[in-house]
Amino acid sequence: MWIPILIEKYNIRLMQEKGFKLTAEEIYSVNRAGMKDGIVIFGGGCTGEVISGEGL
Repeated sequence: MWIPILIEKYNIRLMQEKGFKLTAEEIYSVNRAGMKDGIVIFGGGCTGEVISGEGL
C-alpha cells in the first residue's frame, strides 16, 4: 500500500525497478488527470484493479 501524494518520494523507484512503466505524475498529480482519477468502488464494498495484458 502507498499514499498517492508520497509516491514519488517513497515508492516509484522500486516500482519502476520491478517493471512499472508509469511516472509518479501519471499516478498522482494535483493538477492533471492520472490513475488517481480511476479509483472506483462498486456497490459500497468492492474495489477496482488496474490490470495489464499480462495480468495483475
